[in-house]
Amino acid sequence: MSLGIKTVAKCEGRQESDSGQGQPDATLLASFIDNLPGIAYRRANDDNWALSYVSDGCLGLTGYSREELLSEPDLLATLIHVDDIEYSKEEFRSITKGGGDFHISYRILTKNGDVKWVWDTGKPYLDSNGLINIQGFITDITEQKQIEEHNKSRNSAQRTYQMVLMDLS
Repeated sequence: MSLGIKTVAKCEGRQESDSGQGQPDATLLASFIDNLPGIAYRRANDDNWALSYVSDGCLGLTGYSREELLSEPDLLATLIHVDDIEYSKEEFRSITKGGGDFHISYRILTKNGDVKWVWDTGKPYLDSNGLINIQGFITDITEQKQIEEHNKSRNSAQRTYQMVLMDLS
């Protein structure tokens, strides 16, 4: 995933047409990014997570429009579930010190109050002022987490059943 985001960052702002040479124009690239099932973003490397770029996928994932997320500097950070705030912020602090790709899962609260699990992946980068920022992609993994939880419950029930059977024998 981070390779795709890295490629986007390198292509961003090019005004070349899609001439069949693998270089899409800016409009085509923006359309591609905005149709991804999640959020492509660039943000500050601070506890507020102030966004400098966010794709239109934010509306489907969070219930907030691009304009809302960009106009309220700390809105993205406030969406993180209260039980995951410290964990996720600490993960990002350690990631930016190491400089490598990151992959982190946490819960968010949507505009209408739903809880969703998300997978956030990307990489720190230096902006034009030499400051470390974050670029990445956030996608919904709620269904996968529900399946994992169901499987854990089922496995636990099977173990309990087997222990009861062993006790009876």
